[in-house]
Amino acid sequence: MSNKDLTPTTQTSFAALVKKSLSCLISQEPSNNGSSNEKRVARLRDSFSPLQLCSLFNPGLQAVLPSKCKSIHVATYSDEVPTLGEMARAYGDMVAVSFLKAQIIKINDFAGSKQKISDSQLEDLSLQIVAEYPYLNLLEIIVFCGRLRSGMYGEFYGSVDPMKILYGLGRFCKDREKDISRYETAREKDEQARRRDECAKNSISWEEWQVIKAETAKKSLHK
Repeated sequence: MSNKDLTPTTQTSFAALVKKSLSCLISQEPSNNGSSNEKRVARLRDSFSPLQLCSLFNPGLQAVLPSKCKSIHVATYSDEVPTLGEMARAYGDMVAVSFLKAQIIKINDFAGSKQKISDSQLEDLSLQIVAEYPYLNLLEIIVFCGRLRSGMYGEFYGSVDPMKILYGLGRFCKDREKDISRYETAREKDEQARRRDECAKNSISWEEWQVIKAETAKKSLHK
């Protein structure tokens, strides 16, 4: 069946079916945290309305967050910030899509390109990001958008290209992995140094050990 064979009613029903399927896939996303992840989703739903959450993580942050998160792990380890997947499970996948649309529109307006991203491109791009990157939290998305505006992942020539945005997001995720790895390595070194210092505080010198051993031997002889 071609698109020409689809009536407006059929097209609407088909679109609804696709969105429902996407929602089901996101709700079944595997989680390492199990029930604790579901508690986060429930807490998110109880604490904020979709409008409140989108207002809190608004597109205006794109101008300031990248300078505050020069290493992406700073955004990644913001524990109370929900991921796209959690946002979708809490309110429905289209709320996560709406959040992304607002962020991309801000890039669209900022770029100053002659040819802007179309509504259909915006919809498809947002749906694909939700489907492919549910593990990214809202701060990470905003940091990525700010970096994209800075030209860190390429430039837009003549138009805001959804494929360039997706390519840039892939590069951002590679940078994310490197930043997390560097952070974890540094943290492990700090922990090892702390343990060595702790052991040094609790240890005794060879001379002190000899004195203790001699005193223990004397006590044994007098028993």
